[in-house]
Amino acid sequence: MENRTKKSGSLFSNLRLGVLFAIIMSVTMISITTFLYWITYDKTKKALIQKLESKADSVLDFADVLLESRNEKYFSGLSHEVPQVIQNEVFAKFTEISDGEVFFNQSSKSPMNPNHLAKGEEIKIIEKFEKNPNIKEDKRFVVEDGVEYLLASRALYAEQRCTQCHPTWKDGEVIGAEHVRISTNIFYEDLAENKALLIAQWLLNIALIIGSLLILFKIIVSNRIKRLLEMMKKLSSGDFVLDDFVKSENIDTVNTKNEIDKLFVELASVADNLKPKVREVVVQSKDLAFKTSVLAVHAGKLNSDEKINRLKHFIDDTASSSANLKHASDEFSVVFENRIARRYVIVPPVSAKVTFENGEVLEEVHIFDKSTTGISFYVQNPQEGLSEKITNQKATIHLSSKIDGLTTFNVRIVYCIPSKVENISFCGCAIEQAE
Repeated sequence: MENRTKKSGSLFSNLRLGVLFAIIMSVTMISITTFLYWITYDKTKKALIQKLESKADSVLDFADVLLESRNEKYFSGLSHEVPQVIQNEVFAKFTEISDGEVFFNQSSKSPMNPNHLAKGEEIKIIEKFEKNPNIKEDKRFVVEDGVEYLLASRALYAEQRCTQCHPTWKDGEVIGAEHVRISTNIFYEDLAENKALLIAQWLLNIALIIGSLLILFKIIVSNRIKRLLEMMKKLSSGDFVLDDFVKSENIDTVNTKNEIDKLFVELASVADNLKPKVREVVVQSKDLAFKTSVLAVHAGKLNSDEKINRLKHFIDDTASSSANLKHASDEFSVVFENRIARRYVIVPPVSAKVTFENGEVLEEVHIFDKSTTGISFYVQNPQEGLSEKITNQKATIHLSSKIDGLTTFNVRIVYCIPSKVENISFCGCAIEQAE
């Protein structure tokens, strides 16, 4: 028995086809789905930030309207209440109603009221307005006393009438800023809720997509490959009746474009082609055994030239039967190795040209299979009588691209069989010498 060296192969090459497909599809779908959902999450986060900023703008807009209306009443003499005092009182109640989520204040680097002295980020914001007259608003996230806020600010500018009480101010200069602080608690609660919903949708989508693909793969590919393996096992055990497999698959053997369909048809065809070769080997084996036994029985009874002559003819006949048996056995061996115990199938087929010793050439040749000792090819639109013409002839195959690092093989054509499916002929070669 031939000793075969076991090769471990890569981790993925040793996996079942269904498992390998599941891993590839899972990694692909998880990557794509995660990317898409991350984009959705990022857009949701930006939308919530925009909502928070819009809320801050609404508070500042209200503060501006309130201050402007109180200023008009104050400067027109309709009210003697200082506008800023009224504004602060209103927003103190506003903060109380919001349960401490919204805070409003005005600040300056040099206020008349010490309670309005700018601190921390407020100083940076006012200086930013002073240095950049075109910038009138600022929004940023700040942490104060361990609490995170969205701090939205607008520049305050001196007006001509303001100099009545503030003679050091100049018309149009930045005198401070108004600020609104909105707690980010609600923002993060909404963000966490959306995040949980997206993760649930992400998991559900992945499960549904991968589950559907695996079920389809099992039905369309995996189960059919198992049946192909069953066919090969029957063939390797000497059972050449495989037509039932093709019939049960309900294959259109003439018009099918499906690669697995073609494997079923081709494997059944291989079995049909092997039957006469096996029958020939068996018949010739029995014939040889019978003639040998007759030779053994009569060998001791020979005592004349006539009988010796008969023996000579008998031995020649036996030798001829033995040679025929060897030839049939060789054909069967090469056919079996090339078509069943193959090393690999070449997809797509490699084009080639076959040149025979007598100078004849086959142009439309396609190598589709190669084993350690043989090559299989098919010929498109073969000439009539091609099988008888080239069988057992020596030739050189010139490949258009390399197989196993070679482009040329010296071969002997072992068989050539017209296909029952298409207008082509399948041929098998025994490799004589690789160059």
